[in-house]
Amino acid sequence: MRKKCSVFKKITSILMVFLMVLSVVFISPKEVDAATPKGYVTLCMEKFTLGLGYIIEPVKVPFYEGDNGADIITRAMDDYGYEYDYRGEINDTSGVVGSTFYLASVKD
Repeated sequence: MRKKCSVFKKITSILMVFLMVLSVVFISPKEVDAATPKGYVTLCMEKFTLGLGYIIEPVKVPFYEGDNGADIITRAMDDYGYEYDYRGEINDTSGVVGSTFYLASVKD
């Protein structure tokens, strides 16, 4: 009887180790998708100085790894279907005046 109990414990422990190894192999963490937002910002565009209200009312928009303000603004403008004109480069990080992003106009 004692020998059967010992064999049962060994088989049980080997089975548990096997199950633990399988769980590590098949239940591994998923890779983070590149399209997963890093966070959100609230964006709005308005023309209150002209007495005309909002172009885009305050809305929560996602930002992604490597985005800058120009990326977020131009993506929102494209999503809402507005035509716009800008100066400089959207992805410029030089900080040189005249080459950085400047939203020049929005056609409403």
